Amino acid sequence: MENTDRPSFSLHKAAEIEQTQNDVDRQFWEALCIFQVAIFDSDSTPRRSAPKRPAALLLTLAAYAANLFIVEGSFYPDRPQLRIWLEKLKDRIIDRIAMMLDHLERQGESRGLSLMHHEATPEEMRSSVIEELNRKIEKRLSPPQPLAVPPPPLELPGNRGPLPASAYAASGVDIASASPLLIMAMTAARSAQRANVEISLSAQIKRLQIECDISAEKMAEAVGIVPRSIYKHLAGKTVPRRGHVAAYEKLFSERLNRPVTLKRS
Repeated sequence: MENTDRPSFSLHKAAEIEQTQNDVDRQFWEALCIFQVAIFDSDSTPRRSAPKRPAALLLTLAAYAANLFIVEGSFYPDRPQLRIWLEKLKDRIIDRIAMMLDHLERQGESRGLSLMHHEATPEEMRSSVIEELNRKIEKRLSPPQPLAVPPPPLELPGNRGPLPASAYAASGVDIASASPLLIMAMTAARSAQRANVEISLSAQIKRLQIECDISAEKMAEAVGIVPRSIYKHLAGKTVPRRGHVAAYEKLFSERLNRPVTLKRS
């Protein structure tokens, strides 16, 4: 009897997916721990000095959901049951992240740390995850779009304030419909240049991975290394060799239909 929750995978592929999902969990556990802030000072008075970053927290949760989706959903074949499989995957990811947040808050409670400092409600956190997963599902189910003429590169001015919507559109990003992860990545890149800070190689690769909507496994096949090495590159734990950088550039250039050059620090 065919599994209605997901397509049938070999034992090796199922174990590989699970291992990669665990790697994603560890990566975002570290990221979410940074958002945990002491709500009270040592004398039990409310702490007011730490900045509140609800938008950044919600975007991090959306990125967490997107990565879990890509890790498994990218291997689903185009079958009549695809939407059902993707909806079931969405439900599992929602539950997985909810369990992770509950565990994180329980661990932080003993030290007086919580995500609640940022005033993002549990409903908002859940909605951020669901909205990103819905975008991923619709994109996965959409027919492939024909390759367009490469857009001109987006100029990142110095101190001219926020970019207008037309500037994003010129680079192929529709703010009304684009994933917030892509907009976040472009905004982060602009902020880094504005502050005259060089963007790390790992951040460049991560931004391009999100823009290409490609899994670490498929990146590993193209670059010629194992998925675990890809995750180390994305986390900045190891620096890609020169040949691997060239392979990344070739992969992203082909998928985005425009030249991509990674800048090494």
